[in-house]
Amino acid sequence: MIYLVGLSKDEISEDTLNKSGLKWKKVNPRETIVSIAPSLIDVPYKFGASVSKDSPNAFDCSSLTAYLYTQGGVAIPRICDDQYKIGIEVSEAEALPGDLVFYKGNRTDISADKVGHVGVYVGEGEIIHAGGVSIGYGKVVREKIVESKYYPSGFLGFKKLLMSENDRFVIEIPEDRPELRDRNNLIKELQSL
Repeated sequence: MIYLVGLSKDEISEDTLNKSGLKWKKVNPRETIVSIAPSLIDVPYKFGASVSKDSPNAFDCSSLTAYLYTQGGVAIPRICDDQYKIGIEVSEAEALPGDLVFYKGNRTDISADKVGHVGVYVGEGEIIHAGGVSIGYGKVVREKIVESKYYPSGFLGFKKLLMSENDRFVIEIPEDRPELRDRNNLIKELQSL
C-alpha cells in the first residue's frame, strides 16, 4: 500500500524534498485527475471502498473521487456528502474537467434530500464515476451526466474543489513512517532538514 500526501510549493521547496530521501513528484492537480480517471474505467465497484486499502482495485463513488484528488496532491474528504459541503458551486458553463458532479441519493438508507453520489467531470458533458451494482453499474464508467442512472434521483450540480491551478508535490510516505501521514508532521520534519 502506498500512502501519498500532497503539499504546495508554498509549504515546501523542491530542494528540501530532494534532501529528504522521500519519493516525490510534481503534478498539476487538474491535469493529473483528468488523465488518470479514464484508466480506472471498468474497475469493480465496492460499497464503502477504502482509499488507502482498496484503491486502485475497487471503488465506490466517493472513494474514486478522493483517490483521484490524492493522486493530484489534494486531500478531500472520503464521503460524497462531505465533498459536496467543501466545494464551491459552479455552473456547467464554468465547470472544468476535474471538478465534481453531484446527485441526490437513490438508496433507501439515505434521505432523498441528501447527497448520495459523486463523479468527476471530464468535459463535454461527461463524467467518470463508480456506480453501484444495485443501480445497474457495478464498476467505474464514463457517460453523459444526463444519461446517468443517478440523474433521475436528482442532479445537484457541479462543485469546484481545486482552488488553485498551481502544481503540487505528491510525497510517498514509507510504511515504516506512519507519523508522516499527518501533513503537519511531514512539513515539520521536512522543514528541519
